[in-house]
Parts: sequence; C-alpha cells; structure tokens
Amino acid sequence: MDQWLSKLQEWLQVWLRGYVAHLQMSDQMLTSALSKLGARLSYESLSVHYDGASGSLTDPNLVPIQSKSLPPHLLNHLEAVQLKNMWDTRQVIESFLRPPSYPADLRLYVLRRLRLFADYGFVKHYKHDYREAESYPTDSHILENVLLRLLNTYTNFLQAHVHQATGQNWRAVQPAAATAGSGQPPGMSATWGWGSGGEGAYAQTGDGSGFLTRTGLGGAGSRVLYMRQLEDQVGFPLPALRYEVVTTTRPWPLAPGNRNLFEAIALLIYFAKRHSAQLYMTLPKPLQQVVEDRETDVVDSWGMGPQIR
Repeated sequence: MDQWLSKLQEWLQVWLRGYVAHLQMSDQMLTSALSKLGARLSYESLSVHYDGASGSLTDPNLVPIQSKSLPPHLLNHLEAVQLKNMWDTRQVIESFLRPPSYPADLRLYVLRRLRLFADYGFVKHYKHDYREAESYPTDSHILENVLLRLLNTYTNFLQAHVHQATGQNWRAVQPAAATAGSGQPPGMSATWGWGSGGEGAYAQTGDGSGFLTRTGLGGAGSRVLYMRQLEDQVGFPLPALRYEVVTTTRPWPLAPGNRNLFEAIALLIYFAKRHSAQLYMTLPKPLQQVVEDRETDVVDSWGMGPQIR
C-alpha cells in the first residue's frame, strides 16, 4: 500500500508540473490575444473590477481572470470564436484553483501551494490542516479539489466513488469526459451500466445520488464502493478534510493526517481490484496503472484528460 501511495504522489506531482507550465503558457496566449483588442488580463479580485451600483466592469478593457465569461464588446471581432474558446478552456484550468466553499479570489494562494507541491513534492511540504489564515483553504481542501477534479476528467469518478459531507458541492461538477449534454461517460448506457452476468451489473442508483450499485442479484441493489468525507464543511473556519472508504460490508476508517486522502484512493483501488474486474476497470486509467506498475498516463501535454485540449 505504501508503494501505491508513493506512486500516486509522484504521478500527481508530475501532473502539477505540467499544469503550472500550461498555466503560464495560457497566460501568455491570452495576454497576447487581448492586447490585440486593446484589453488587458487582470489577476486581482473580482470585487476590484466591478462597480457595486451598476454591476458592470469599471474598466471594460481590463478582464479579470476569475470572470466566467468575456465582456460582450470583446466578442464582436473576427477573432471572437478563437478567443472565446481560449477563455472557456482557461476557466476549466482555473477550476483547479477553486476549492469548493472558497472564493475564487484566493486563487493566487492556492497556486502558490500547488507550485510548492509541484517543485518539492508532498512528503515534506503538504500539511493537511495548514492554512495561512482562517479564511483560507487548508492543504487538504486544495489537494481534494485538484485530485478529484483530475480523476473526474477520466471517468465519472465523483458521482461513482465520492460521497460528500454537509456543505460540499461536488455534485455540481460534471465529468470532463462526459458526452456533451448527456452528463454521462461516452459509450455507456443511460443508467451508467458496466456489463452484466452472474455477479450483476453496476449502475447509477435510482435515487439520483450517483453511487454505483450492484444489481442483478435480486432486490434494489446496494452501494458498492465509495470514499466518504467525514468532516461537515460548515462553520468557520472550515475543518480539514478526512475520508474513509465504504464497501458493501462496512466502512473502513482511516487516520486523519497528511496521508489520509492518498490512503483513501489507494484503499479504493485495492477493494475495486479485489471485488471484480468489472468494477476495477471503471476506475480512472492512472489508478489502474499505479497498481499495474506501468508508467502513469498524463494524457496530453499537461495531463488534463481526454476531452480537454
């Protein structure tokens, strides 16, 4: 299990290095594209740029990186389609800097922590309950956001294998690999089934919770395997995160601390592989490669996933 943890951390560190490099390249491309239209990119807080009374930008040519869309006047140019595509892609990239329950204005702090992990790894510098101020996310919030979003670019990981605590909003995150408009992975049925046979198929629960269930054995089926976040994300400051793994027979508690989230992922892999080949094959490809001791896949130049270019 320790070897799996090390490989998970190494894989994520490599991905983060690519992510930081891609972020810098995106900065350069957007700065160049906006400058041709007389506009500038800003990394300051959104509140700095908006007039409280009118709700409009105080300077229409200063574009905040946290803004979900471009100002309309910048879309009335020949380059509008390309610029909009660049901006939409950048907002996907920015989502890795926005842990749930925290404002986008903290992106520079989050990026600074991610750069530290990318440059020096997790063993010495990741502290699950560390934060510079009470209003800031802990390292566990930052890691959870990056790791779970990243796994969700390969498969429908969040809905299939993650149970949120009170105050979290992961259900709003759609898998990047989903078929456009369908909310489901490509090549799978509307019930998200994974095969059939004597052991039963795996499908989404009818109650809309998104958990994988085992069917075909009679009855309504039961939840198969998922990670459960135990610390309710309410109050101030929000507590550091702690996960356990739940199987059809029992929960498997894990000690809080710097290894908790990595251990939860490793235990999830272990039980999926032990349960059946069908369930194991639904895991994101990099998790399978950790077990099979193959070089982990970063998919493209910055490892975001098969549907994000």
